[in-house]
Formats: sequence, C-alpha cells, structure tokens
Amino acid sequence: MSQPPTNSPLIYNCGNVGQSLKTFKDSRNSGSDNTSISRNSTPSLVKIITTLPENPHIGASLVPFMNNTTLLFFISFSINLKLLFSNIKNLICLILFVTLYTMQAEIVNKIFEVFSKNNENPKTELVYKNNFTLLVAVILSAQATDVSVNLATKSLFEIYDTPEKILGLGEEGLKKYIKSIGLFNSKAKNVIALCQILISNYDSKVPNNFEELVKLPGVGRKTANVVLNCLFGLPTMAVDTHVFRVAKRIGLAKGNTPEAVEKELLQIIDGKWLSHAHHWLILHGRYICKARKPDCEICPIKEYCEYYKSATKII
Repeated sequence: MSQPPTNSPLIYNCGNVGQSLKTFKDSRNSGSDNTSISRNSTPSLVKIITTLPENPHIGASLVPFMNNTTLLFFISFSINLKLLFSNIKNLICLILFVTLYTMQAEIVNKIFEVFSKNNENPKTELVYKNNFTLLVAVILSAQATDVSVNLATKSLFEIYDTPEKILGLGEEGLKKYIKSIGLFNSKAKNVIALCQILISNYDSKVPNNFEELVKLPGVGRKTANVVLNCLFGLPTMAVDTHVFRVAKRIGLAKGNTPEAVEKELLQIIDGKWLSHAHHWLILHGRYICKARKPDCEICPIKEYCEYYKSATKII
C-alpha cells in the first residue's frame, strides 16, 4: 500500500512548543501564579525548521489548544511578554506554528467542502430495516463487502428483523442465510449471543453509547462508531480499511493503527463535517482512491492530496 510522503504539509510538529503550552494551561488550571515558560522548554527556530520535514506528526498535545481560537489570542497576550520579546526566536517559533496550523486547517476544510459539494448527505450502503438489523449488518460486514452483506441479508431481514426472531431461527438456521459471507460460522455465533444479551439486558434495543456497544459479541470499535453515527447521529469516526488508506494517502493522518488514525481525524476535522466525514472517506476509498490502483485523474481532491503530488513529481 502506498504511503504519503513524510514531509506532508498537512501534518506538523512543534513538540516542545506544545509541551510549553500544556504547561502554561496546567498552571492556569491549578491556580498557580507562575505562568512563565522555561526558556529551555522552547526549541529554537532553526531546530523547528530542520526537524519539521523529518518528523511531520502533529503533536497531540497541541490540538486541544489550536482548535480554540480564543485560547490562541489569550496565549498571545498572557504569556510573559518579557520572555517572548527577550528571545525573538521563541516568538517567531510560535508564529510559525500558528501559521502552519492555519494552513493545515484550511486545506482540510477545502477537502471536505469538495466532498460535501459532490455528495451533501452521504449514507451507509448497507441495507437495513431498523436499528437492530443495521447492527447485525455491520457485524456481518467485517472483512466482507457491503454488496455481499446486502445480498445475504435481503431475504434474512424480510422475515427475521428482531432479536427474538433471529434467536428463534437459531445458529444453524442463521448460517444458511449468511454462508456466502466470510467467517460466517463465527459471525452466526456472535449474532445469536448478541440477540440473547439484547433481549436480557437492553429490552431488545440497541444501546446508544460506545461503552455498552463494545461489550456486545462481535462489536468492536469500528462497528460501535458506525452504529452511533448512522443510528444516533453522533459525530464519530469509524475507521475501516478505506478510511485508513485514504486518510494516510491524502495526508490527513500518519497513525499506524485504526485507533490512532481515528484520533488524528477527530482532532483535525472541523466539527461541522464530522457527522458525514467517515461516509465521505469510505465512499472516496471505495470508488476512487482504491487500494491497488487509485483513480487519481478523476479525483476531485487531487490538488490537496500528498500521494498525487508525490506521484506527479516522480513522473
């Protein structure tokens, strides 16, 4: 799988500056009068410039600060002025980081503006009848395509669309409907166990919070996030293989695990896009930014994509 170049302009690191800002905020929260920042805690401008291309990750500690414009202004006026102006490098470093972050945020917004313009209200491609059938469909979709799941559940959900009905069907009966789906044996076992728990503990209703969902058989982090987003409208980020690939190719994330990418995306994507963001990324990965051969020529966001920029430079 192709990786985005390590000098992606979408992702930056000023780690020591982030730690300084965190120290500053912690001192405010603790009620301490000492709001000065150690001169040694802030890197020189030369160090920032030389290390950015080598280590482009955005410091996680910075994001909570940078998402709050008000806090930026507060920092500008509240941090010890004598310290800032006695060492001009520190001031320039802070300005540099703010500038880079602003550029990053603008690019991310442009990407999702394009997605929104092309598909204002994206939906899951899984076919379902109610909350329960969506939960089952998402469980069945693990390591399978939505198309294969829809083919298998079409006749299943016509008759068996509640926990009680599927429990009555039994594990062996369920297997007959879903045998065309990968891992159908273990999935059938999980769905039957799921039905028992929903009936016993949740009055046959699908829980609407993450902690309860991930306790259910066959429900992992991705499945829980899909359910919370699709059924309850929560701004979650479900990272499947498509989201993982697209986020890294474009340059939105650098994490090496789905959970790490999820956290990065939640930090970098503006809240106004989050209710649809994972659908846009999934559909983009499914139909344009494909795993083996991305169709860059018809990609509507190629001008912002680090993978495309790198490929065209090589050519």
